Amino acid sequence: VDFPGTGRGLQTSRMREAGELLLAVDDNDVITAERVLARHAQFAAAAAYSAEQCNLLLTDEALLALFVVQEQSQGTQYAQTLPDNQPSGVWMTAEDRDLLPRTYGNCATAAHQYAIDQYQACVVALEAVGSSAPTKESFLAAFAHVRARTVEVNDEQGDDIEDPSLLVHHGNRRRRALLPAFDLLNHRAG
Repeated sequence: VDFPGTGRGLQTSRMREAGELLLAVDDNDVITAERVLARHAQFAAAAAYSAEQCNLLLTDEALLALFVVQEQSQGTQYAQTLPDNQPSGVWMTAEDRDLLPRTYGNCATAAHQYAIDQYQACVVALEAVGSSAPTKESFLAAFAHVRARTVEVNDEQGDDIEDPSLLVHHGNRRRRALLPAFDLLNHRAG
């Protein structure tokens, strides 16, 4: 439902009690960076290489972006739920960023540079372990999806959410996760 003044969200068909469960996600459907590493040997090897040889932890955002790129390249059901294009300063061109008011342009430029840095760290690590890296464009598009669609999870929110990996940098100690299908609820395509 599109709520005037606040945006999209869920609306129930009856009054609910405070704290009443509306939706539940099976812990096995939650995609965290740790689960990406457990399910994809090439990403685990790259994360280990980066941590051990480069003294640089790959971020959860970068690993989730690699996951999204792989899902898109395989045409999985999850990838088919994603829009072709996720508007974001992450992949906005320099020319488009120049059209923004200076403060917004600076923020978009910083977001773009951060994503480029994440991409370059992934390229170094993947190539070092003999895996091919995604194109910069596909990584940036996936990174924009990750930025728009992840939610924060913690150990108290799920019995089966694994401990944080020592190979993954979680920004501000917050763990990000993708929740396929549920991450579309507040988007027009959802």
